[in-house]
Amino acid sequence: MPTGSVLGRWDPLQGRNRQDFISEFINYHLQDKVRAHLLDISDEELGALGAHHFGDQAEQLEALRVQWQQKACGYQAASLPKAQESTSALPLPNMHFNDDAARQDFLQKHIHRKLHREATKLSDEALQMLGSLHFSDQPTQLGRLRPAAPSGASGREGNEAAVLRRLFRNSPGPPGGKGNQEGRCSTETWSSPPEAANVEWTPEDGVDTPEPPKMPSTGEQVPRAGGIPGLSEWLQELCLEEYEEEVLRWCRSMGAIWLEEVQENAEDLADHLRLRPLERRRLQRAVATLAT
Repeated sequence: MPTGSVLGRWDPLQGRNRQDFISEFINYHLQDKVRAHLLDISDEELGALGAHHFGDQAEQLEALRVQWQQKACGYQAASLPKAQESTSALPLPNMHFNDDAARQDFLQKHIHRKLHREATKLSDEALQMLGSLHFSDQPTQLGRLRPAAPSGASGREGNEAAVLRRLFRNSPGPPGGKGNQEGRCSTETWSSPPEAANVEWTPEDGVDTPEPPKMPSTGEQVPRAGGIPGLSEWLQELCLEEYEEEVLRWCRSMGAIWLEEVQENAEDLADHLRLRPLERRRLQRAVATLAT
């Protein structure tokens, strides 16, 4: 009998080196991004990414990027400490940047560019928590992570601590269902409805009070749920409104939440939609007009 194994070792790169594999099996528009993460990605991950269809590789690469980011930050949601008995102190993972340069580098790489100015006001923990989210989820969470004004003697935690506690799920419920817990109202505390606009007050104990609506900052468009501001009108101008649903699916897979991002990647979008020649030409002319 032969002494050696008749089965060769499985090679996820099919006998190619990493650069050749990327050139042959990775979407052309993603190759630079993959090469930028060569130190992070393993041969097995690279081979699995290349096995996907070109149209699915962007989503798979984003999932890998989130995994690398979580490892770099030194925490996983499943391994967070269990809830403690007291709600007076909030146990949070120790996540701090070594210097301002490291913080700025994280901001540039993991926070959506339209949110940079507001995100600079966050603490290290809140900034890293925001950076672990998908770009399309960051605008909503940023409004909740903004530092709140000091609460004085009331003993309530700020917005930032409250959101972190909810995301990490490591704070116990109210002991005994009584008291003036966050997000709760009781008949012993409220003698009359609170004076707040657009808030429906309920005197029953244990009923959650709705948060007041967050208003967008002046001059800044906020993405609508399930859509992108101005996208529908832009497609109608180009007589491409029949593709709107497919365009929205493409935006979700690529992480686009602003019309400018769609326009900047119009060639990728045209390839994805498989536009007819005249439709592609209209799209190219519209983008060229915006560039001038």
